[in-house]
Amino acid sequence: MENNKRWPLVVLIATVQLSVFMFAVATMVNWASDQQPQTMPGWWSLLVLLTSLIGVAGIGLMMSMSMRVDRDNEASNLDLEQQISVKTSELSRTQNAIIFGLAKLAESRDTDTGEHLDRIREYVTILATDLSTKYPQFDESAIRNLGFASSLHDVGKVGIPDSILLKPGRLTDGERKVMEHHTVIGGECLEAIQQRLGENEFMEMAREVAWWHHERWDGTGYPHQLVGDEIPLVARIVSVADVYDALTSKRPYKRAMSHAESREILLEGKGSQFDPDVIEAFLRHEEEFERISIPQKDISDEDCISGLQRLADSVEALRCETSNLLNRETLAKSQDKNNKAKTEDTESTA
Repeated sequence: MENNKRWPLVVLIATVQLSVFMFAVATMVNWASDQQPQTMPGWWSLLVLLTSLIGVAGIGLMMSMSMRVDRDNEASNLDLEQQISVKTSELSRTQNAIIFGLAKLAESRDTDTGEHLDRIREYVTILATDLSTKYPQFDESAIRNLGFASSLHDVGKVGIPDSILLKPGRLTDGERKVMEHHTVIGGECLEAIQQRLGENEFMEMAREVAWWHHERWDGTGYPHQLVGDEIPLVARIVSVADVYDALTSKRPYKRAMSHAESREILLEGKGSQFDPDVIEAFLRHEEEFERISIPQKDISDEDCISGLQRLADSVEALRCETSNLLNRETLAKSQDKNNKAKTEDTESTA
C-alpha cells in the first residue's frame, strides 16, 4: 500500500521535470521565431541547453524511481505493474526525444542537418553491438544509452562564434584552435551536470564522448592528447562514426567522398588515429555503413535539370500520343458517319 502511495509522487515529480524542459524549449522557440539561428548568442543557447539537460537528467532519475517502484511492487496486482511499465516507457520515449532535440539545438547554428545525428547514432549502435562480444560492458541498455549520448558529441559548438562555425572555407590555424575548444565546452558542461546528479550511465557516456571524440589513438589528438586505452571506448567508437560521416557528407569546401574512398582513409588511420578494434568492427559492417550513408548524398543542379527535361519530354510524348488517338477516333467516327449516310442514300434510291 505504501508503494502505491509513492507512485503518484513519482508521476508528479516527473511532470515538474517535463514542465521545466517545456519552458526551456518554449523560450528557445520564441527566440528562434524572431531571430535567425545564426544570430542567437552562444551564452543563451548554453543557458537553455543546461536547463534542458538538467530536465533530461531529472527524467532519467524519475525513470529509475519508477523502476524501483516496479521492483517493490512485484507482489502487487498485475494491473499496477502494467501501469508502471507504461509510464516508464513513456518517460523513456520522452527522454530520448528531448536528447535528440537538445542535440539539434547544439547544431542549429551549423549548416548540417539533423540527419547527421541520425546517421551517427546508427553507426555507433552498429559498432557497439559488434564490440559487445569483446567488451561485455556493452549490454543492451549501455548500447542504447551510447546511441543517444553520441547525439551530444558536438554539444560544445553552442559556444563557438558564428564567424568560425559557419565559415564556408577552411579554417586558419587560429580559428581551428577556437573550433577545437568545443570539446572542452561540451565536456565541462556535461561534467558539471554529472557532478550534481551523481552516478548516471547516460551522463557519463555523454561527457566522455563530448570531451574526447577528437582524441587520437597515437596521442596526437585533442584536447588532452590521450593515448590508446586512455581514451574511453565510447569516445573511440564515436570518433570512427563521426569521421566516416564527415567524409561521406558534402561541405561548402569539399565534395562528398564515396564509401570506397572513406574506407581507405579509415584504414590508413588504423592504429594511428583510430582504435584498431573499432576499425575491424567497421570493416565487418561496412556494407551497412554504406547503405546508411547513401540517402544523404545531394542531387546536383544538373541532375535536377536533366530529370525535369526527361519529365517534360515524356509529357510532350504523351500529349502527342493522346492527340493522335483523338484524331484517329475523330476520323473513325467521321468515316462511320459517312458510311452510314451512303447506306441510307442507297436504300432511299432503291
